[in-house]
Amino acid sequence: MAKKIPQNRRGKILGGLNAAAISLIVAAIVILINFIATRYNIRWDLTENREFTLSPQSIKVARELQQPVKILGFFKAGEKPLFLDLVERYRYYSKKIDYQFVDPDVEASLTKRYSVDKYRTIVVEAGGNEARADDATEEKLTEAIIKALRTEKKEVCFLQGHGEKDLDDQEREGFARVKEELEKASLVPRKFSLLEEPSIPSTCKILVIAGASKPFFPNEIPVLEEFAAKQGGNLLIMADPQTETGIESLLSKWGVTLHNDLIVDMRARILGADYTIPVVTDYPPGHKITEGFKIVTLYPLARSLAVAPSLPKGIRSHILAVTSPNSWGETVLKDGNARFDEGRDFKGPLPVAAALEIEGEETQEENRAADEQEGAVAPVEKKKESVTASREDQKDPKKKENGEKKEKAENSRKVGNVVVFGNSNFANNQYFHFSGNGDLFLNTVSFLTEDTALISIRPKSKAEHRIFLSPIQWAFISYGVRWGAPVIIFLVGLQVWWRRRKL
Repeated sequence: MAKKIPQNRRGKILGGLNAAAISLIVAAIVILINFIATRYNIRWDLTENREFTLSPQSIKVARELQQPVKILGFFKAGEKPLFLDLVERYRYYSKKIDYQFVDPDVEASLTKRYSVDKYRTIVVEAGGNEARADDATEEKLTEAIIKALRTEKKEVCFLQGHGEKDLDDQEREGFARVKEELEKASLVPRKFSLLEEPSIPSTCKILVIAGASKPFFPNEIPVLEEFAAKQGGNLLIMADPQTETGIESLLSKWGVTLHNDLIVDMRARILGADYTIPVVTDYPPGHKITEGFKIVTLYPLARSLAVAPSLPKGIRSHILAVTSPNSWGETVLKDGNARFDEGRDFKGPLPVAAALEIEGEETQEENRAADEQEGAVAPVEKKKESVTASREDQKDPKKKENGEKKEKAENSRKVGNVVVFGNSNFANNQYFHFSGNGDLFLNTVSFLTEDTALISIRPKSKAEHRIFLSPIQWAFISYGVRWGAPVIIFLVGLQVWWRRRKL
């Protein structure tokens, strides 16, 4: 006769089996979660200002890396997590990034080799180039990566001699911040005058005309036209209101009209700004400069512009920024009072920026000649559409020659890009770092220098947040952490012990 297992022993066995089963299930869940986390690396940033999330530009730079990049961080041993956390954010988007932590106090030879003389120095190497960041911030590291990836120094020339904004001017109206930001992007800003040089140097990747207030000399306008329309040069024109410089006639020739008005936008009052500072949130899609751009920009004392519905041959246009429907272009401002006058003023929404693509005249002629020669070649008779005839057609030397000419013309195609803003103050020292003003300006420069990978929203300096506590609040937190929490834990434990003791 089988011996019965006592009830209490039976309960213990079942309890043990149950505990073992739960442990196995928990272990399996943990293993599965770790496996999924390894295969699918997902991060969530729950901080208010996205402190641990890279900016769109940093993400774009990391994702579009075409070559390996090595990052060396020279930090104290206790600051290793700071460096690793920063670099891992970039590796999340690109495995082409490799990194190495270096403790200068331990690895003296490597520190000497890189001539590092202070902690928190980051060295970026890419394709034989080297760049450095002097602090462990996203802004500094992204800047260093961009510099290391550059294979050439591109010049951004600023025209002088007509009252334009000065790169060395530190005052509110100056462009010193523009100069600083261009240098951060490893570009070379330089001043240039047509009075000193008869033509625009070939080293100038862009020619910027920022806020000219005096008329151009008669011989200067043809030089600008030659540069953009024939040589395939890039122009950035920032024209302020209530000025006549002569550039208006050149733009009119290309199908753009600069209105002699002052944009009034009552919506600016919401931001606490003057009504002569139009607020722009509308960026028509379809152009690389404003692709994905959704940030507010301000244009203090701006004029509107218009693009002709029918443009000259070889010219294409795109509106970049448009004011609100509640704005208008005031043509007569009396005693500082703005009022819309039907039939005289320009009703909003109004374009405040536009981009032009101008195909060079030589390119047009080459393409036209290649098309005419190709059309002049006698076609193969339709009756002989056999495999043999097809092969003979491919071997036709004249047709092949014409095709090569057309391909050569296409490859040597000279296209000038012109971007026009009805304002220059949006990029001055006072407004450059306001909302998206600086990003829009730098996106425009990146487009004109053909650095499309840099067109995005750039990393901002992290704002410092502080909590100010009164003496009573500080005492409550201090005593609560030191005494309150331990006492609560002790009381809970005592209660659990007392209950078990009664069982």
